[in-house]
Amino acid sequence: LCHDAVIHPECLPERLWDKQLKSDLLVEPVGGDDPVQRAEKHHIENTLNQFHGHRGKAAEALGMDKSTLWRKMKKYGLS
Repeated sequence: LCHDAVIHPECLPERLWDKQLKSDLLVEPVGGDDPVQRAEKHHIENTLNQFHGHRGKAAEALGMDKSTLWRKMKKYGLS
């Protein structure tokens, strides 16, 4: 848990400590982007890439049901 008004990469679980994610979190939001949603989208993209687009394996690695992953992929335009 963060004790500050800003969530810093160090506040996230170590499994989310991805170099690219860290650098993206340090960039100011553009055009009203929600930084939490942007981080979630990026994490999903990275996980899908890691498993070469295999949604079942990506969902398992993300700790979510395949239907939840599918819904989030649609939400973020990743389908």
